[in-house]
Amino acid sequence: MCSKRKRARSVLWFCTCGAGLGVRSACGLFTPVPWQVVQNSTNFGVLLYEKGLAPGATLSVDITTGLTEHCAVLVVLTSEQHQQWHQMFQMPNSNSIDSHRISHWRHQLCSALKVDTVIHAPRSAEYFVGIFNVYQEAFWIKGNVTYVNPGGQHLPLEAAPLPEILWFGSMSYLTLMGAIAFLLLSVCARKSTLVHWLLVFCLWLKAVSLGLEWNYYDILSRYGKAPLWRYQYWGFVSRFQTVCEMALLLVVALGLSVLRPRLTTNETRLVLFMVVLSVFALAGLDAFYENTLDGTMGVELEGFRLIFVIVQAVFCSVTFFAVQFNLQVLNLKLQGVRFTARSTSVLYQRFGTYRRFRLLFFLLVLKPVAIFLLDVFVIRASVRWISQALDLATSWFIYAALFFTLRPGNVQSSTWEQGLLDWVRVLDTLDDVGTLPVN
Repeated sequence: MCSKRKRARSVLWFCTCGAGLGVRSACGLFTPVPWQVVQNSTNFGVLLYEKGLAPGATLSVDITTGLTEHCAVLVVLTSEQHQQWHQMFQMPNSNSIDSHRISHWRHQLCSALKVDTVIHAPRSAEYFVGIFNVYQEAFWIKGNVTYVNPGGQHLPLEAAPLPEILWFGSMSYLTLMGAIAFLLLSVCARKSTLVHWLLVFCLWLKAVSLGLEWNYYDILSRYGKAPLWRYQYWGFVSRFQTVCEMALLLVVALGLSVLRPRLTTNETRLVLFMVVLSVFALAGLDAFYENTLDGTMGVELEGFRLIFVIVQAVFCSVTFFAVQFNLQVLNLKLQGVRFTARSTSVLYQRFGTYRRFRLLFFLLVLKPVAIFLLDVFVIRASVRWISQALDLATSWFIYAALFFTLRPGNVQSSTWEQGLLDWVRVLDTLDDVGTLPVN
């Protein structure tokens, strides 16, 4: 089994396939090797990390190097063999490095190499492709590595079920959106608010983003390449859905439709400013992404990515503090003032709603971290598609629970209800200090 560090890197590839690599086709299907220098202190450089290949898969290598005097060795290793090689390079004694250590396949690499090889093995496995710098020389390399599994399947084995999972996920979110929209238009037509329709819009964006992602990977699995614009559309819609999701959580945390019928002017400006700034960062990411096709990461792209991450962090922070503040205010009102039964039940309902909403917020924020840890420490590399399915299923249940928590007629606040509660509080105060004794 490969080390946790190598496995974590492979997990990051699977979760962000295409992001930041600047390739017009899929990561792993056509893996570019941008121009780079191999230092003389590098014993082994990995070109392809832990890709699932079945017996009979074809692996193609097209590499050009700056080697002039000596040659290096291109090797194909299974996960077990790569672990043995890694342990060999970690030994303090350089004389222990054995260039004839067992490998699945090897070929001499001099100035250039263009070769195809077929995987002959009794079972499927995860493979690494790397360069063994035998003479520890400094040289440059560039080129690409491609592969295709039997049956014309261009995706690695760990990602082969991904198109079906994405299609089913898109349909499930679309079904949930349709069910909620039907309830809002029929049963709860007079009680629906902006928050409920914003939730429907987020579900629609989620279904569309999964549909675009399914279309992208479906083309990759059948043809091995896909136009860059398909990846860009999918990435933009997916990130925009994240922005709308965080805006939904923020306006609920601020009390819209739960504690009060509308936000203040400053709160509205804050939400709109962060949404506009996020969309600006997304537009920048999309505009400068094509400049990274040579394998380098541009300063502009990193800047827009940093802006997007900072705005997301601000969204989460403001949402958390707003929820905590409103919970504290509701708790003080329940403890400090005696209300009649008409207002006490409403406040208790709102207090419970905010506690459930806080739990759902924590689940939504911590979900990516939990799934990443499962990927690294629990889920095997050969069935890594399980993490994608788990992520989609968890988000679906969180959305369903969020609608149930904020369902129309539960605790929503209207202008009439807010005025009634104010009058009840005044009457409660008069009962305590303003009544006259009866003789």
